[in-house]
Amino acid sequence: MSLCMGLLIAGCSNETENIQERKTSSVEASDFSLEVSAPATVEAGESMQVQAVLTYRGNEDIDLYHGEPIVRMSYSGEEGANEYNDIGIQSTLQPGGKMKAEKTFDVQKSGTQHVSASTTSLKVNGEYIEGKGNEEAVTDDMGEIPKNAAQSELRVDPIEIEVK
Repeated sequence: MSLCMGLLIAGCSNETENIQERKTSSVEASDFSLEVSAPATVEAGESMQVQAVLTYRGNEDIDLYHGEPIVRMSYSGEEGANEYNDIGIQSTLQPGGKMKAEKTFDVQKSGTQHVSASTTSLKVNGEYIEGKGNEEAVTDDMGEIPKNAAQSELRVDPIEIEVK
């Protein structure tokens, strides 16, 4: 009996060793929250998966207008530019509705790196929302439409990752 119990405990402990510690960053604005998670440490030469969840916290069904993907993620150790589709997409969300995004990065550079993430511009029922975290990207010399679009984004604080 004690041998079986020991094997059971050993089997459980091996499973927990494979669970990767993750870091999260989140922001809330208007009726939305954005949460992004990434591994705390990654080995150079491996891939890293980053996940994001945009949650609607309002009380009524809405039509949400956004680009694709709805959450855009970047990694400081990545070379090249990301290309995104800014053509308007309409999604109907109910209270508590979630939209998820994932991106896999090939990790090459060792040292401290950062993952950044933000939503596309967001409109609810045709009106831009009041976003948060993207204030540095908004300048006085922007036209009204680009300024409103940039102000409607939700941007999380960068997540620091250690690449070994």
